[in-house]
Amino acid sequence: MDGNSSGNRSTVFDHYEDQLNKKVEEHLKYLSKIYPLDEGPVFDLLTSYKKNMEAINHIPMLITNSLTDLFRIKKENFTSQFQQDISFLIKSKEVRELEEREIAVITQAVKDLMEALFSIIINKTGETLSSYLKWMPKSNDTANGTVEEVKDFFARLMYEIAKARAERDLYKEEVVSLKKAMTPQVSGKYRVLRVLEEAGKPLRPVEIASRLELAEVTVRRYLKDLMAEEFIARNESRKPYTYRLVDRNWLSRITGRRRK
Repeated sequence: MDGNSSGNRSTVFDHYEDQLNKKVEEHLKYLSKIYPLDEGPVFDLLTSYKKNMEAINHIPMLITNSLTDLFRIKKENFTSQFQQDISFLIKSKEVRELEEREIAVITQAVKDLMEALFSIIINKTGETLSSYLKWMPKSNDTANGTVEEVKDFFARLMYEIAKARAERDLYKEEVVSLKKAMTPQVSGKYRVLRVLEEAGKPLRPVEIASRLELAEVTVRRYLKDLMAEEFIARNESRKPYTYRLVDRNWLSRITGRRRK
């Protein structure tokens, strides 16, 4: 007995799991169409994040390169101006006349001094930037890792939503099944009463016939009998006439008759 019960429970559980997995897959396909990862706000954020990471990683290099270009121009301008100043001082007799070799030596010394000074400034700038940006990754490994984490989170979120919807569907199906099993079955003309009760409003004969999938002439005959039994009433204020349920205890009356 216990073995059979365990086997039955296992079979029921496996059947439920199969149904759940099937519905989860259906919802995942639906969600992937509505919220595709390769487009939309999530994808835009990931793309923007990677671009920003790459830009930040290149900041020290970009600034040092810009400083190098700027200092090279400044050095050339300063050297040219220095040579002009020396020529002016020689012509004005402020200093003795120098040979070209001497001027070249002095000019080169100034160039070397400026080169050393600019190198120190550029190196210090690079070091300072690196210390400020030391919390940033040196490569795209961290950026790619973050992107993958976002993708994994997004996939898990989609799965949880799909699973929640699948469980909701199975729950609704189970409720409908139980309600159907517990609801007394009615047949013949009394099915009209069920339709009117579920509709919650007056209906025309053609509407009732459509819901019962019967010929309208048959439904009209049923309506005539049910009016005679005082289950329903006809609204004659305007055409086409509609019919409404007047006896809310119609099911108890029918069940009582059957018991007798």
